[in-house]
Amino acid sequence: MKKLLLLLLLLTPLPLPASEPTAHGVVLMYHRFGEERYPTTNIRLEQFKAQLDYLQREGFTIWPLRRMLDAIFNGGDIPDKTVSLTVDDAYLSVYTHAFPILRQRALPMTVFVSTDAVDEEGVGIMSWQQMREMQRHGIDFANHGAGHLHLAHRKEGESHRQWCKRIRRDLEQARNRLEQELGPQGRPLLAYPFGEYNMELAQLVGSMGYLALGQHSGAIGPNSDRLALPRFAMNEHYAHLDSFATKVASLPLPLAGQQPREPELSQENPPRLTLRLSREAPLSARQISCFLGDGSALEVLEKSERSLTVRSPHVLPRGRSRYNCTAPAGDGRYYWFTQPWFNGADPADPAY
Repeated sequence: MKKLLLLLLLLTPLPLPASEPTAHGVVLMYHRFGEERYPTTNIRLEQFKAQLDYLQREGFTIWPLRRMLDAIFNGGDIPDKTVSLTVDDAYLSVYTHAFPILRQRALPMTVFVSTDAVDEEGVGIMSWQQMREMQRHGIDFANHGAGHLHLAHRKEGESHRQWCKRIRRDLEQARNRLEQELGPQGRPLLAYPFGEYNMELAQLVGSMGYLALGQHSGAIGPNSDRLALPRFAMNEHYAHLDSFATKVASLPLPLAGQQPREPELSQENPPRLTLRLSREAPLSARQISCFLGDGSALEVLEKSERSLTVRSPHVLPRGRSRYNCTAPAGDGRYYWFTQPWFNGADPADPAY
C-alpha cells in the first residue's frame, strides 16, 4: 500500500479544483479484533483505536451503514467525510474487543452475520444473546448468507434453476434467522461472502431487494453500483494512518459507465477495463492513474478527455485481483474506483 501511495504522488498531475460535493461516503470493513494469530483478517486494538481517534479528531461523521446508504441513494442530507464501520463474520472478538471500544465512544457499526455458524455455536463466534446486547447499544446486524458460501459458484452438474433455488434458500434462511433473533432488519443488506460476486448473482440478489457490498476499495456515491458497493478492507498490514487518511477522505470517481461490469473472468485475460466519466465530472480522464492491487501500473490502451481503457501487463492469476483507479480531487483528496476480478479459486488461498 505504501508503494501504491507513492505511485499516486509521483504519477498524478496537479489537482483540479474540487467540485461541488454530492452525497457520498466511505465504508470500512473489518473481520477480527486483537487476534494476532490471524494477521490477514485481524486489526490490532491499538490500530483500531488510533483509527477511531483520527476520525473523531479530524471531524469525520460516523453513521450506521443503513443510514448512510439511504441518504446517498434517496437524496438525503449527508455530511462530507461520512464513514460507516462494518464487520464480516461475527467473530467473538467483535463482542469482546471491538464492542467495548465502540460503546465507550457511542459509535455505531454494522456486523454481517453468517447465521449457521451462530446457530451451531461455532468456536470463536458470537452468540445471539451477545448480539442482542450489542443491538441495544447501536450495533446493527445484516446478512452474510446462512452458510458463508461462495455464492457465485455453481456446484458440479448444477443447473441455473437449481443454483438460483439454492442461493435464494441460503439468503432467505439467514434473513429469517436474523429477524427471528434480532427483530425486523429494515432494507435488506448483504455482504457477499469472500467479496465474490458475478453479474448473474448480483441480478438475483437485486431481485430479492438487497443492496450488496463487496470487498473492493472505493467510495460510494449516487451512481455507484448498488449490487457491488465498495468497502475498504482493514487489517493490521493496511492500518497505517497515512494510507488510512487517504482512504477515508476519498470520493467516488464520477463515472457515466464502465465496460465490462462483469468481474468474473471468462475468456479475455488480462481483461480490458474502460471507464467513461460523466459529463459533470470536474476532471479529465487523462488525470486517472490505474494500478494492480500490488501497486504496479496498468497499461494504458486508450485515453481521452472522457474515457480511459487500461489492461494488466500480464495474465491475472487464479483467485482474486483488482484494478485500482484514482485521480486527484483537490485538497489532498482522491477520487477512487476499484474493479475486482475473480478468476476461479486459488488453491493456495486458505479461504477456498
